[in-house]
Amino acid sequence: MPHKEVSLEQFLVILEGHRAFQVGRDYRGIEPQKIMSFKGLTEFVDYQCGFDASGLCACKRKRLGSGAVTIKDKQCCCTLCAARCGYIDYIPSVHAAQEIAKLYSVRNGFWTTNGCSLPRKYRSSTCLTHQCYHSNNEWDNGLFAILHVGYPAVVEYYLRYIGKHNVADMPEYLVVYAVYDHMEEKLKEMAKQRQSGHT
Repeated sequence: MPHKEVSLEQFLVILEGHRAFQVGRDYRGIEPQKIMSFKGLTEFVDYQCGFDASGLCACKRKRLGSGAVTIKDKQCCCTLCAARCGYIDYIPSVHAAQEIAKLYSVRNGFWTTNGCSLPRKYRSSTCLTHQCYHSNNEWDNGLFAILHVGYPAVVEYYLRYIGKHNVADMPEYLVVYAVYDHMEEKLKEMAKQRQSGHT
């Protein structure tokens, strides 16, 4: 079925009916450029989806067995994308809203047979932090903490933690995130190491 484009006005009305969202303000204490950068770093997270040639992920294959494959099966955790407007909770600017609206389909949301049509910087924290198979990787969990609760909450947790414990006992990502100026730099460095297979 061809993509049915909606206008910016229509999209914002649909979005407002499903989600509480913000346009152009800081996201949970993090300025727009920073949060978009953090979202982009999820490119290096191994979600363990394991898509096969038919477009089924590992989790859905396990549930389906040898049953017939439908579009909803291929959508898996993206089945409600259209109904929930991609779970979007933040739009950095009106210009971004226009870009996002052009990619939205009233039938499938942002889901396509090639994956999500939204650039990572615009995807919701709900989508970017969802994993069927949970990771024990400290880097993933630290990045997910930022996307879920934002900078102030992580720092508040950090300050409470060091009030009772030695800093050396803390997970590295909490120490890193407590120093705002170095957060993005450190995350990129760790992402590069992971991509090179050195983590």
